[in-house]
Amino acid sequence: MGCLTSGVFWGVLIIIIGILILIRVIFGINIPIFSLIIGLLLIYLGIRIISGATCCRRPKTIIFEERNIEGTPAENKYDVVFGKSLIDLSGIELKSGVTKVDINIVFGSATIKVNPSQPIKIRASSVFGSARLPDGNMTAFGDYTYKTDALKQTDTKDYLLIKMDVVFGNAEVVTK
Repeated sequence: MGCLTSGVFWGVLIIIIGILILIRVIFGINIPIFSLIIGLLLIYLGIRIISGATCCRRPKTIIFEERNIEGTPAENKYDVVFGKSLIDLSGIELKSGVTKVDINIVFGSATIKVNPSQPIKIRASSVFGSARLPDGNMTAFGDYTYKTDALKQTDTKDYLLIKMDVVFGNAEVVTK
């Protein structure tokens, strides 16, 4: 359950608003309710982020932490924001057709492991970041497409497509 949808959060917020209104009416003390509520909300969100209980987190999202992720065919999107991750895609079994995986790195760092014997195409886009690919090429600003030898040598329509976007971060694709 997300922090903004939990009953405890909204219950406490409504109680605080009620207490502030009663203080204003009964004692005549003018308290800026809106500013106080915004301040309390920001403090609450900050404590949740620091404690690791971030809001609305998906299982394959890294925010303000360091974690290793084992890639699965069911998951097709991985995000690293202000964190560090090792994303192991070497065990993914290909479906018929194109298996797509999106990886977004924003102000973070990620190492992506792939199996060089699989047919894989990687489209790396970088803006003020670094995306290093297994063939030694790197892009800091722009796009680069990498294909494994297994994809180059066969004319298959079944392959893994990794779309990797790096913004103010660092990504490195390594072969396992």
